[in-house]
Amino acid sequence: MITYDEYYEKVILVLDENCPYAEEIKKFQKEAVEFIDGIELGLQNIGFINDYQENTVLLCELPKLTAIFANEKGVIRKIPKEGKSIRQYLWRDIINTAYLDNEDKDYVYLREDILKQSGDKYKDKRNLCNYFEKNYEYKIKKMVAADEEITECLFLYKKWAKSKIDKNKDPFFRQLIEDSFFFHRRALLDFNKLDLKGIGIYIKEKLAGYTFGVPICENTFCVLGEITDKEYKGINQFIFREICRIIPDEYEYINVMDDSDIEGLRKNKLSYRPVRNK
Repeated sequence: MITYDEYYEKVILVLDENCPYAEEIKKFQKEAVEFIDGIELGLQNIGFINDYQENTVLLCELPKLTAIFANEKGVIRKIPKEGKSIRQYLWRDIINTAYLDNEDKDYVYLREDILKQSGDKYKDKRNLCNYFEKNYEYKIKKMVAADEEITECLFLYKKWAKSKIDKNKDPFFRQLIEDSFFFHRRALLDFNKLDLKGIGIYIKEKLAGYTFGVPICENTFCVLGEITDKEYKGINQFIFREICRIIPDEYEYINVMDDSDIEGLRKNKLSYRPVRNK
């Protein structure tokens, strides 16, 4: 396996000690090292580096891959503790990605506005939330990122992604949707390590939507992802309101990141009347 080392300082080649052929494979350590060293590193869109694994035997360090994943100080990106760094960390399984976050163009809302949805400017959002509540028997569950929940979320993501790609032939949009799968997968796998917060919406015991985020400063909570089954009218508006409801009161602002220069996403984010879109 190719993994990070225990301290996330290097990329390494290891042998799983539980492999029944481990002793035989060790005889070919030199050949394995030479093979890995000769591989071209154009591994776009593949989350091929595993997290640190116990019960493994180090075969060699992989300085070429370490250099690709290291920052300007030569240090591998470890699991971050600050919310702003988490956004970049979640893209770590996409090599040379073009979709880095641009905080200068983030959409930011007053949390109170999203919760109350008062006045004519929120009439459509309010009506859709009311429709969802009246027409579906739903349950809201706090996300814990157990194995079964991760599987449900990724299955829903695939369904959501297919519906999006089928309707939009723009190559940039399609690539962004495909690559974002790895962003969501990494968030779910490291959900508790990163102290993410999220909710799932269940209808008839089936996951119909999920959303998650993290604080990025003392008064702002960032929604990192939201995926829903469009079969249920109003679920997008409802789940966005509900995640704003469950976060602690000290977070006055809700950041939903940028629009990736996608017109439909821009219109949707503007429709919530941001107080700041830098």
